[in-house]
Amino acid sequence: MYSRITITSIICLMYSSTLAQKNKFAVWNTLQLPVKLAEKWQLHNDVSYRTLGGSFSAYQFTFRTGIRYFINPHFTATIGIAEFNTRTSFNKQTKEFAKEFRVWQELNYEAKISTTAKLINRLRIEERHFFITNIKSAYNALRLRYRLAIAKTFLNKWTATLSDEYMGQFIKGDYAFQQNRLGTSLAHQLSPKTQIQIGYIWSFLKNENIHYATLSLQKSFN
Repeated sequence: MYSRITITSIICLMYSSTLAQKNKFAVWNTLQLPVKLAEKWQLHNDVSYRTLGGSFSAYQFTFRTGIRYFINPHFTATIGIAEFNTRTSFNKQTKEFAKEFRVWQELNYEAKISTTAKLINRLRIEERHFFITNIKSAYNALRLRYRLAIAKTFLNKWTATLSDEYMGQFIKGDYAFQQNRLGTSLAHQLSPKTQIQIGYIWSFLKNENIHYATLSLQKSFN
């Protein structure tokens, strides 16, 4: 009985917190183009285009690349760079985009739970360099990200995933919570080298929530 009351209280608190914050919606489109360089080496490439609501107007567009090393079939290490361009407000009338350059490092480990299910752990570190805009001065940040996901494959070609990602960052030596992302997705393997995925991400920050509908296409190359 006590546990039911506690769970209900937590849900109500989360719901009231969501209502009190600003809610935004975006469509997150991604194209991933990994290229196999050698037996244990891969070139990571992805581009994304995030919209303002259901419109075609850009909220953010990104490019990320990096070199990935397969320590073993379940454990990888990656280092790379990225460029992000983000509209300075969630408003179509705002024409200015803030430019960000990133250097990033990542460790990814997959642990089998069963023959069709696995846990995916991802730790990512990002050195973020923001350029000056009309509303903000240039600044740097160090962001730490940890993502835990569980993936279940069924009917051979379908994979359902649930994930939670925490992000915190240092700015001028001070550490603070940056955002948390809860997500779910469904992927279909069209061919051995092609996969399509749809999903939903709830990103909650200190003063706002962003709800993403996600669509991604991955095409692998040897």
